[in-house]
Amino acid sequence: VPPATVSLDDVPLSDFEKWIKDNGLKKGFVADKLDIGREYLWYILTGRATPSKELRDKIHTLTKGEVDVR
Repeated sequence: VPPATVSLDDVPLSDFEKWIKDNGLKKGFVADKLDIGREYLWYILTGRATPSKELRDKIHTLTKGEVDVR
């Protein structure tokens, strides 16, 4: 049996990643706006890192309260 292939479209997006996609933004742009590195943003989006309160506040401001990252 051949291995199953998984499309990235099948991977559930975090609320924040969905917001980025829905607003047509590039992750690099968002990382720059939050004054963080792209790799750290990726860690947040994949649940591998928890942002500080200061960064959560920046995300809240950037998304106009549409995204709550914990």
